[in-house]
Amino acid sequence: MPPCSEGRERTQEACVTTIKRPQEIFGERVDECVNAAKDKFETAVRPIYGSNDLARPEHIGSSTLLRINDVPHLLTAAHVVDWNKHTSIYVAGENNLVEIEANFFSTMPTIVMTTTMISHLQKYLGRWQRGWGM
Repeated sequence: MPPCSEGRERTQEACVTTIKRPQEIFGERVDECVNAAKDKFETAVRPIYGSNDLARPEHIGSSTLLRINDVPHLLTAAHVVDWNKHTSIYVAGENNLVEIEANFFSTMPTIVMTTTMISHLQKYLGRWQRGWGM
């Protein structure tokens, strides 16, 4: 009996083709990519902690460890760094929390929106949402 081609399996009578819907194929591919990214970058994503009123760790955000031109960097959101005004902040190390003692740089300051700004933004988004059938 001749061998089955790729994507087919041999049964007693003949080769059988497995038919999948595009959504199944897409879902399988997404799973493959997510797992590959997790395997590659999982150790680079680290939680950030502050110290609460009882001097206990409190999770306040996450970070990503990067190496750029052989210089280590820690990337996190500005609201996480803002906690450093009120408490020391720590990143999860291999076995314990490590205090972050560094200079922080931000690409944009925090934006405080007034109620007028929010109202204008809602009107603007409302027009676009209606256009999208939302």
